[in-house]
Parts: sequence; C-alpha cells; structure tokens
Amino acid sequence: MKKAILLVLLFTFSSSSYAASINQNLLNKAKSGDRVSQEEVAKFYEFSGQEGDSLSWLYTAFENGSGYAAGKIGEAYYDGIMGLNKDRHEAWSWYRKGAELNDRTSLIFMSDYYTKENVKQYRESTGYSPNYSDSYKLQQQRKEEREEKARKEQALKYLIQCINKLKDAECNIRYAKLQRSLVDNLDESAFKAVQRAEKMGYPEAYTELAFYYENGYIVKKDTSKAYEYLQ
Repeated sequence: MKKAILLVLLFTFSSSSYAASINQNLLNKAKSGDRVSQEEVAKFYEFSGQEGDSLSWLYTAFENGSGYAAGKIGEAYYDGIMGLNKDRHEAWSWYRKGAELNDRTSLIFMSDYYTKENVKQYRESTGYSPNYSDSYKLQQQRKEEREEKARKEQALKYLIQCINKLKDAECNIRYAKLQRSLVDNLDESAFKAVQRAEKMGYPEAYTELAFYYENGYIVKKDTSKAYEYLQ
C-alpha cells in the first residue's frame, strides 16, 4: 500500500513538473509564428491537462494554415471536450477545413461522413412513405440509389486526396473497399490500391490480397497463395 501511494505521489509530482516545464525555445518559436511549433505547443498543453491553452494555440496554428489544428478543433466539437460544447455541425465544418488542408484525420472523417449516410436516414429526411404507389416507390428507390452513389463518390474524392497528398496506406484500403462497393470486385483501381498498401506493410492489405486470390478477382485464382497472405 505504501509503495502504491509513493508511486502516485511521484506521478503527481512528475506530472505537475512536466506541465510547468515547456521548452522556452519552442514557445518562443511558436510566438514568432512558426506553425509546427504552434502545433507542438498545443499538444504539450493538451497532454499536460491545460485544455484552454491548448485550444487557444490550435486556433492560432489554424490561422497559420495548420490542417492538424483544424482536425483537432473538429474533434473537440465532435466529442464536446476542451471546454467546447458538443456540436456535430460545427465539428463537420472544422473537419472540412482540415480536409482542405490535407489533414489525415479530417480526410478520413469526411470520407466516413459521406459513406455512413444510409438509405434509412435519407428516407426519413425526405418523408418516404411505404403507402405510396409502386411506381412512386420505384422512383424513390432510384433517387435514393443516385443519392447513395453521389455520397460514395464524394467519399472517394477525400480518400483519393489522402492517397495522393499523404501516401497513406489506410486510405488506400478504404478506397479499395469503397470503390468495389461502387463498381464491382473486378475494379483494377481498387486492386492497385491494395497493392500500394501492401508495399507500405499495412496489415489489412494481406487480408485483402487473400480475398482477391481466393476468389480469382483480377488475378488467377490461387487458394494456396491466398492462404499464405493470411499467415
């Protein structure tokens, strides 16, 4: 028990020391307008529990062109942290700003936003009713399908931006899955995205390649090779 109390006291002391020991050179660079330093100062204050100071520096960094800062502010609004009230609309606005500045977190959020919009939500928003005539239902269904396709295409745009600007492995896998759902399993651009992710050593890429070899999509069917990718 005494040992546990001692560890807690040491941790508390070290934490308070950490919170008071920001590197002055870093802080001076941030104050002089260096964007990377501003981001680092914001991180420092966040991890030391000084959320108000962190948020202030995030706004400063954003004004200096930081996509990371925009994404973090979006996260704060989305989760209702850093002293901000939860506001999904405001969060979306900040994530969109982050995406425009090529922030990875923001690009993935925006892609997910458009991907996760489902038919049920669309029906509710348009007042869809099952009591309409069959012809009207068919018109509505086709309209919903067009809307869903448009959402997926918008999601793909964010993933393509993430791939081209950041060379990100996860974005390649997300692109492959979404592109297959939009086209079919024989889409070559989806397969190439998986190959890029594999070259980056992304674990899920091996599962995806196994899928292709097991079913003979794009490549010659080879269950032995599929099994190797799953090992």
